[in-house]
Amino acid sequence: MVGAHADDHWDASAGGTSDAVLETIDDAAVWIRQRLKSGGGSPRVLPVLCLDTDGAVCTWTKPEESSAEMISAAIDQMEIGSDDELEGGYQSSIGERFPNLPLEVNYESLSDEKTSDGSRKAVVATPDVPARLLIDQLDSMGTRIGRVENIWSLIARCWDPGSPHRSTVRDSQRVISEETPVAASVVVDPHRARLLWTWSKDGELLAAGSMRIGHNADGLTLQQSDLSRLCADWIGWASQIGVAPLRVVVVLPDEQDGLDRSEISGAFSKHWPGATMDLVHEADPILTTLRTSLDLDDHSESSVGTVLTNRPGRSHRSMYRWAAAALLVASVAIGWTGWTMYSRGSETQDRAKSVRSTMVEQIMTLQPPINDLRLPTAELQARLNLLVAKTGPVQIAPTKPVLEELETISFVLGMSGIEIDNLQISQTLVKVKIRTQNLSLAEQINEALRSIDGSHIQWRATPDLNRRGEQIEATFTGVWNTGSSS
Repeated sequence: MVGAHADDHWDASAGGTSDAVLETIDDAAVWIRQRLKSGGGSPRVLPVLCLDTDGAVCTWTKPEESSAEMISAAIDQMEIGSDDELEGGYQSSIGERFPNLPLEVNYESLSDEKTSDGSRKAVVATPDVPARLLIDQLDSMGTRIGRVENIWSLIARCWDPGSPHRSTVRDSQRVISEETPVAASVVVDPHRARLLWTWSKDGELLAAGSMRIGHNADGLTLQQSDLSRLCADWIGWASQIGVAPLRVVVVLPDEQDGLDRSEISGAFSKHWPGATMDLVHEADPILTTLRTSLDLDDHSESSVGTVLTNRPGRSHRSMYRWAAAALLVASVAIGWTGWTMYSRGSETQDRAKSVRSTMVEQIMTLQPPINDLRLPTAELQARLNLLVAKTGPVQIAPTKPVLEELETISFVLGMSGIEIDNLQISQTLVKVKIRTQNLSLAEQINEALRSIDGSHIQWRATPDLNRRGEQIEATFTGVWNTGSSS
């Protein structure tokens, strides 16, 4: 566990039965929570959970074979042989390149936007059952995982000179180019006697791998043969994904036997010519990589821990419970509303029947009753004519010549230097509100409105004037002449 001020580690017990593994997972979760409390941080959040490469495999596949379902099916069928020319002398079967890893395996494709079009696609296979168990155990104890990363992704983002997360002067590139080249990062792990390498561009992981190196009682013994094997592996990757690193960053521990700084540079210049070399010495390269990850706030899209980062936990289950409760309450409310509307509908039907019955009863009280009339239609029409003769027909007020007056007013309001805010026309009044910066222009408009020949509107002698900042707001009011109609 790497902290801002102190580091600590916990050695897991040897594996055995499933009960022993589960007990080890529980002990690890308890230890992590205790260390979070004692470190002064929040025991509710573990910002980063980093997965090692033990059991993980990174290899290439065809673009149409990069989905987890296709890879799993190919491994189950154990396909053999392929006539694909791009594979060359390498194993072509997916089942051979992806060993049948134990337990559940998480397959995630790496970024292929920065590789050659039509080339292979890199895929990482990670047995993540222990990580899932640890995440679930921590979640049950109230500790949430901020994000899950793989050590390959962290190496690419921490040591790639083109990564946007590199901020120190030592790590920044001295030459600024329009396009960042593909970079290879090689980190020597002194504790496990291995090399971890990545290819990346702009911090996005393109390919990765690991290999064992020699060691003795005094420590690591990095030899020419180790670098030769590494470069041979790189040649295979370059032929598959269509890119090759133009810059190599090698992170070495302070204490190591075997090749010195100049010999390492010479070996890479011999086996990988054309690439620039950066040699960095750290007391513990892996620890430095993990410590640098504390400053990486965002989550890389190419990280192989995306699925575990988005793994549902206690907060998700709580959200589902509340959502289910909300749906239950909503369903009850909808049912109650439906029953209420049904009841009101029945009441409305009863009222309509009552009104219809009352209307029939009132009609039947006419003298003489309708059912006794020989010609009810003719006699009802005669009675209607009699009522019209007494009260007169219904008079409908004539409509005003709105379109005619609107066309006349538009000629006056078309003058430059004014802005029309509002125009209201009703059966009784006509109001026009404008804004202008010239008082005399407002008075000219008023005179023009009053002097229109044949107008059906009588405009007031003076408009209502109000000042709004640098502008004058003028309101012209008129009434329709009596008898004006279209």
